[in-house]
Amino acid sequence: MNATHAANDSSLPSVVLAELEKGGLSPQRLNEAQVFCRAFFARVGASDVTLHTTVQWAALVGSLLEFMQQRQAARATVRVLSPADVHAGRSLLQIVTDDMPFLVDTVSMIVS
Repeated sequence: MNATHAANDSSLPSVVLAELEKGGLSPQRLNEAQVFCRAFFARVGASDVTLHTTVQWAALVGSLLEFMQQRQAARATVRVLSPADVHAGRSLLQIVTDDMPFLVDTVSMIVS
């Protein structure tokens, strides 16, 4: 399992959740987003927190939640995004899968 643990501001998930709420997320999706934000930001490295603004983090999390909803059970889904507002030369790799931590670790090693 990826052992990157964050040493960042613990208020970031709450701030991102507030941004998602402003964006009109349904109450059910907000509940899912709250659980997801805590888990997601617990694994974001402290040096990566400043790569995005709060609004960008909210857009990224909201988009990832939508992407996760589209995945079929027992199938891994992968996408690479190169948003214009991300730092030059950086892309986002998103993997949504059942509990297969070694798949995520292997892909992470390959792209590092």
